[in-house]
Amino acid sequence: MVVYCPHKVILFGEHAVVYGYPALSVTVDLFAKIFFVPNRGGGQYTPFVRRALDYVGLSNVYVKVETNVPSGSGLGTSSMVIAAILLNSGDYTKEDLAKSSFDIEYEVQGLGSPIDTTTIVSGGFVLTNGKHGIPLWDIEKNGIKWKFSSLPAKNMDMVVVYSGSKGSTKEQVAKVKRFYERGRFARDIMERIGNITDEGASLVMKGDVSG
Repeated sequence: MVVYCPHKVILFGEHAVVYGYPALSVTVDLFAKIFFVPNRGGGQYTPFVRRALDYVGLSNVYVKVETNVPSGSGLGTSSMVIAAILLNSGDYTKEDLAKSSFDIEYEVQGLGSPIDTTTIVSGGFVLTNGKHGIPLWDIEKNGIKWKFSSLPAKNMDMVVVYSGSKGSTKEQVAKVKRFYERGRFARDIMERIGNITDEGASLVMKGDVSG
């Protein structure tokens, strides 16, 4: 079986969303193909993939991912593959698929937000903890709640540029966590990021990318 999944980008609110502040994300027209091939030997996988396979009770399978997007580029590859593994193994509503995928991601990473899994599963523009849009679903973890909505937006062209620098999401999230726990200054920054996100969402709904 082959599962097609879109990549995503976070336009506003990166990292702040982990702590429940608003964020805006969107799927892009870059798709990956995830193949599931029977294989008695299985394969060597990342912790995310291994946990997802264990979650659905699969062992003798080879998971092959075909995409032009470099790993570690922040376009949601890990979340995408987790969702594909679950979708390949059962019937899920979009909400259940997003929530179960996030549970796996959170278990492996130890921290994070469900913005990637929800955006990839829902498609289109997704606003987290914002003031606009059509409600999708809510997810809560360790006292933090994320309310997701689908943002109606006019057609627009955006250019996503890959810097060539790879990074570990887990390491970056941990670094921001240390900064966030230092005091009020970090929270003030997060609140400002949230305000910028709300402003950005309003502009996106109007199709105004110039600001």
